Amino acid sequence: MPIVMFPMLEWSFAQPLHAMMVQEQQEAEDILTCSRESGPPFSITQTRLLELLDQSGEDDYGERGPTQYAFKNALMLISQAEAALVDKVPGSSVVDSNGGIRTTWHYGGRQVRLICPAAPDRNVYIYQQAGDAKPSIINENVTASTLRNRLLWLVALVRPGKPSVDSL
Repeated sequence: MPIVMFPMLEWSFAQPLHAMMVQEQQEAEDILTCSRESGPPFSITQTRLLELLDQSGEDDYGERGPTQYAFKNALMLISQAEAALVDKVPGSSVVDSNGGIRTTWHYGGRQVRLICPAAPDRNVYIYQQAGDAKPSIINENVTASTLRNRLLWLVALVRPGKPSVDSL
């Protein structure tokens, strides 16, 4: 008789285990469905910035990958600026030889670059240029709002020197 009860005992444990596995699978499917419906959690620019973290380590020239200081500034500025934009142009990020980050956006013959230095002894700055015109550099008081206005200029003809979107 104990031999007959043991398979029944196993089955009684297997039923809750099977139910738990089905529930976990359903939760995973719900998460995937939700993320597909709501879109990716990060923009293309933010995803490319996050990929820079994979470049950490050392090579023949020393450390490679962004410094925490540069990454934190770039992520904060880009995230806040893009949150206020309707039209997003994807940007690409690269790490310089010191661990700073340069993110560049191109659109219709124009470009905007956000340069986040490796350490706090240098200023964050924004470089913008249209075609062959002389580039403009903003290197004081760079904020997410400043970056957002430069990205608006890139796609919507909001030009430096004209009223910003905030003042309209």
